[in-house]
Amino acid sequence: MIRSYEQLTLGKYEEIVALLKDQTLDDLQLQAEVIGILNDKTADEVLALPLEEYQMLAYAAKFLEEVPEPKPRCAKSYNLAYTTSEGKREELVLIPTCSARQMTTAQYIDFQNFNAQGDKVTETLSCLLVPLGKRYCEDYDPAEVQAAIRQSLPVLPALHLLAFFFESCARLTRATLISSWWALKAKRNKTESEKAELRKIRALLKGGAGPTQ
Repeated sequence: MIRSYEQLTLGKYEEIVALLKDQTLDDLQLQAEVIGILNDKTADEVLALPLEEYQMLAYAAKFLEEVPEPKPRCAKSYNLAYTTSEGKREELVLIPTCSARQMTTAQYIDFQNFNAQGDKVTETLSCLLVPLGKRYCEDYDPAEVQAAIRQSLPVLPALHLLAFFFESCARLTRATLISSWWALKAKRNKTESEKAELRKIRALLKGGAGPTQ
């Protein structure tokens, strides 16, 4: 049985999230469905278990009640496997894009679009994980990468990678803001729009390292 976010794949997590949105399920049905996902069983199979065993499985599923705490981490590579629609087992070595500086324009646009939708975690990650030796969306099928992510990438490492990337983006954004601030600050005879931009940048930088006056 899956007993932690380190073991829970994104695909199964997405199934559980979909169940939580299903207003037609009562509490017992929902619990049986969730336990079934964690044990590769149907809800009917779960409900047919002896009561003591069912209670043990329900207790083991309580980790889902906790919010996972991601830490910004980026592995050098992610070795993921997936099963094709033909039932063939395939493996992919995926290299992470850990900084927006490393992204192509198309890659960044896709990332922003998927991330803005909120519930497209797998698709968002497929913008960051590119097969070894390939360029983003060139000479490979992104659907295969998404299948590998859903079937093999656990929730916690996925959140670690996203946290790392967002932290990197924040550093890049701040460095860009500071550079723009100094360029505007040094300019003589500023226009009103430039003065307004300075005030805007100062407000964004307030509270952290960098110029604030």
